[in-house]
Amino acid sequence: MTTTNAKSRRVFAVRTRTPPVCRFANAAGKNERTCRWRKGRCRLLSKAAITGKVGPGMFKETHPILGTRDLQRAMGFYTARLGFALAFMDNADQPNYVGFRRDAVELHMQFQFEHEMAAIRLRFLVADPDSLFDEYRQLGVECSPSGLRNTAWGTREFALYDLDRNALTFYRHLKDAERDGGRS
Repeated sequence: MTTTNAKSRRVFAVRTRTPPVCRFANAAGKNERTCRWRKGRCRLLSKAAITGKVGPGMFKETHPILGTRDLQRAMGFYTARLGFALAFMDNADQPNYVGFRRDAVELHMQFQFEHEMAAIRLRFLVADPDSLFDEYRQLGVECSPSGLRNTAWGTREFALYDLDRNALTFYRHLKDAERDGGRS
């Protein structure tokens, strides 16, 4: 199926797949792009998503490095209170750099002197912030005074600070029905 949008002068060709894949170009047929129809709009696909080939510049993961003044204390907090597992450490006797893992998320942590410390803010997309909030409350983890809430920007979330004042927010996107009058 091919349609023309007179306002933008783009030609669209939609192949019926689940989810549908769209190809569009300007009126002259140049600058062709491929997108996938998701959540009511067409979202551009990367070259790797289209061809299946990963180039040398393809981003694959990110590993934030949190600073801490006391690595042993931080290791205890992240493993015993936040449910992360210790994935690695650079030195078993006196570690300076460690990694934590929980599900598909990996965080790195490094000792830092006071003058090197800066505020870090991380957002974690999670499946169920309600159950995670309950888990942390049962473990005595102090969360933000506003608790678990729906936000004006369309998320359900809660936040906390770790022992070094790194801000951690745990969220999921709200469904349309929740935006109109769901729980708060």
